[in-house]
Amino acid sequence: SLTRADSAFETVISSFITAELDRRGQLCSSTCPPLTVTIAPDLAPTALQNHIRIPSPRLVGLTETGEPSPHYWELVAERLGAPLSRTTITFAVPLYQLQFYESIAAEFHQRQRQVQVELITLDKLPTEPLALLAQVDGAATTPHNSLNILEPSFTLTADLLAAGAVVDLTDLAFSDPGFAPGDFYEQIWQGGLWQERLWLVPQGAYLPVIFYDKAAYELTERPFPSMGWTWAEMLAEISYLSQAQPAWVRWGLADQRADLLYAYAYAQTPDCGAPACASQLTPAARAAALDWYLSLLIGPNGQAGSGPLHHPRGINDLERLSAALTVVSTRRQAAFWVEDPSRFEYHLLLNSLGVLPFPASDEFNSSTPLWIQGSVMSSASTQPMATWEWLRFLSFRQVNASDRLIPARPSVANQTNFWTSLPRDVDNAMRTAFPFARPIPFTEQKRFAWAQIDALVDGSLTVAEASSPETLRWFQNPQP
Repeated sequence: SLTRADSAFETVISSFITAELDRRGQLCSSTCPPLTVTIAPDLAPTALQNHIRIPSPRLVGLTETGEPSPHYWELVAERLGAPLSRTTITFAVPLYQLQFYESIAAEFHQRQRQVQVELITLDKLPTEPLALLAQVDGAATTPHNSLNILEPSFTLTADLLAAGAVVDLTDLAFSDPGFAPGDFYEQIWQGGLWQERLWLVPQGAYLPVIFYDKAAYELTERPFPSMGWTWAEMLAEISYLSQAQPAWVRWGLADQRADLLYAYAYAQTPDCGAPACASQLTPAARAAALDWYLSLLIGPNGQAGSGPLHHPRGINDLERLSAALTVVSTRRQAAFWVEDPSRFEYHLLLNSLGVLPFPASDEFNSSTPLWIQGSVMSSASTQPMATWEWLRFLSFRQVNASDRLIPARPSVANQTNFWTSLPRDVDNAMRTAFPFARPIPFTEQKRFAWAQIDALVDGSLTVAEASSPETLRWFQNPQP
């Protein structure tokens, strides 16, 4: 099919398609499923089966005599051959998740014999994101949890989108009847969007929780905090325990990945206290979170490190991880700490343990940050349709179950018994927080960095500077 404006090209394009299919040995009898070729007035792709969408020659280029250019015929031949040829796509994955992806790739190949997936671990690719994407057809983002902090990682940020490094997947998602965009948790789906377009196909979401030391409460004979606690109540609990603590411990607060900063910043936007909230953080909300964080770090005497918040300064990631593990080891130096749900059994074996969602404010429910893991298609991909089939397939599979990432689709959560398999305490906290969890937008993925906090403490950076909006550099190489 084609538009009236392209009707003059109908005969020549039809003849070329017939000849090309004949050359490839793909012409067959009426028993074959029909192949629909659309000459479209735009560049939008389609994922419909047995449907090929090719832009008008008026968009690609005409010769001086007004005929389709040689480049156009190359494009038509390429589009015709893509669904008919065997191909291999390359896909970047975190090293520690390689085994999971290998099993999924084997299952995918059994169903899609024409497509082979070559997995490349991130440690074998450039660390600079743009260079990484230039070498693969697609990539999986790295889960936001404490255990992979020392491994090479890939995060989709707004500057990569502005640089044109990844493909807009919206048209593929909504033209593919097998994708089912309505079968996603709305909070997780929102985490794959930017400017109301889909750039990342969600696979799962990391929902941090707060662990607390029950032994500290038992020693001080204080009632355990409630599941619906507020920010003010959390500060009151920390204040009470810090005053009642024995001489040999420091019952403070610890957060290895700055999730508290995101949660507190989102708590400053009460007009957005509803599921699927996708608003950007305002400079005022960022500033409020940084001021709050610094008040816990510096303490009333004005000296850094004297407050209840554990924050080792001026150290590298390995030293920070070691310090964080020490704080929450057998002799805990934190009464409360932000942690991965997957670490529940480990900490429970060390000492008695409770689990809470992030606090709420007086106006609305919890604002737990939600980190989306998913997959992107590189703009450098030469096999976009095969890559899309792989991304779609991944969205129907559970990310490594031991990570306790919430499956992106409720249908997958039900099939894998995700919620019912959680320990009761973890399940209660996650179910309480998840309906109002806030997906971290691509523009905020690297907002609160430890180097930034260190600079705020030593005075080389102001809160106003740290909370100001970042300027996107359109169609330029993003900063590493």
